[in-house]
Amino acid sequence: MDAVTIFGIVLFAFIIFFAIRSLTNGFKFSVKNKNIQVDNAKVLEYKKLIDNNESLKRINIIRKLLLALVVISIIVIIVLFRNQDIPTIIFIIPFIIFFIYVMVGNKYTKNFKSAIVNDAIKHYDANLEYNPSLGIPRNDYIYANFENFDRYTSEDLISGNILNCPFIMSDVKTEREERDSDGNTDYITIFSGVVSKVNLNKNINSFIYVINNNIRLFDSKYKVNIDNESFTKRYDTYSDNEILAMRILTPSVTTSILDMENKTGIKFEIKISNDIIFFRFYTNDLFNASQSSKKSAENVVYSIELIDNMKKIIASILEVLQGTEV
Repeated sequence: MDAVTIFGIVLFAFIIFFAIRSLTNGFKFSVKNKNIQVDNAKVLEYKKLIDNNESLKRINIIRKLLLALVVISIIVIIVLFRNQDIPTIIFIIPFIIFFIYVMVGNKYTKNFKSAIVNDAIKHYDANLEYNPSLGIPRNDYIYANFENFDRYTSEDLISGNILNCPFIMSDVKTEREERDSDGNTDYITIFSGVVSKVNLNKNINSFIYVINNNIRLFDSKYKVNIDNESFTKRYDTYSDNEILAMRILTPSVTTSILDMENKTGIKFEIKISNDIIFFRFYTNDLFNASQSSKKSAENVVYSIELIDNMKKIIASILEVLQGTEV
């Protein structure tokens, strides 16, 4: 195999890899949780909306044509180069087409969010607002004190009220800066997923932290033993007020937490800090478009069901708080 052929194969693989990655970097519930089922009727409903959206159809056709042009241009370059010298600039053509392809893909995602996701959220709860360009404020995330980080990004903000409590939810990504021995800087992802913040109508003047025990450890001096074997097999609980934690994490609350993991297959954390509940879900982007309309529809339906399951946990905690003195 000569150098030209090797170069062509590497170039082709490089571009195809990033093309596929650009199409599949969204929050794929159906891929990450193969045993989890979503409401098929709702999936078909949103798939139909996606397939019938004229703007999305046009963009998707252009996107497929551009990807085909990338492949064809690489093949043409290999064939021509084997027979005659060609200007170096010709080699740039696939990269130019691929760049346009990525830009068109970004346009598709933007239209998908404004047309499909916004409609889905409004259909679920008319009082909720969706803004893909906003996210949970950095200071709100810092208040939760999940980890130290150097870089913070957030988008796809959902806001409104859940059970008469102010509520915000969005994608969040935190990164830590690292330097190698040569002084080069790199950023390592610490967390990438979905975070929600709910303001309670009662201040517990303490913290209660529930973490899936496969995720990470916390300061052991705050460890609390909850009287629920099924729950403690999956979750560790930490608090600076052990008695209060045991009173709040009743069987109904712990059961609702277990039910959510069983239904979604997602690892998550819950942290009550004074009068705020934070949920942190270990996912990727929440509302990005997928490679097919069916996958995109599954992502939307699953995302809405994620909010609904979280709402049940909040309801069970609020019910306990109403009868608890703090």
